[in-house]
Amino acid sequence: MHEELVWIRRAQRGDDQAFTQLVERYQRPVYNLCYRMLGEANVADDAAQETFVRAYQNLQRFDVQRPFDTWLLSIAAHYCIDLLRRRRFSIFSMDDDQEGDGPLIWVPDHSALHPEQEAIRHEEQDLLRRLINTLEATDRAAIILRCFG
Repeated sequence: MHEELVWIRRAQRGDDQAFTQLVERYQRPVYNLCYRMLGEANVADDAAQETFVRAYQNLQRFDVQRPFDTWLLSIAAHYCIDLLRRRRFSIFSMDDDQEGDGPLIWVPDHSALHPEQEAIRHEEQDLLRRLINTLEATDRAAIILRCFG
């Protein structure tokens, strides 16, 4: 944690290498959050990049007394919410047939020890995705941040 604080303070003074260290540390959690909210890898990649651009642009306003990861993930969540509102894009759309007018394709994990349990787990995950999809974007973000962030 001390090392992170050093990177933050150096980055606030304009040290791009220090900011690069922060990006390397947080690129996976930021991407994961964006992917869970947006459901498409390429859109999540773009959202994660935009998150870091916005963090860089606003780094001077970051309060070093607060957790950096919370601040950064908040930027990501708000950006994703904005995208969802603008595009009316539904979460997990690539995994879920919202209208029920086409087949939902699932390829089982052949390495699983218990195929029946895996099928049940998949059905439960599918139900959870559908339920999360019914929430407003802000509520969806809160659930995703709390449970998966």
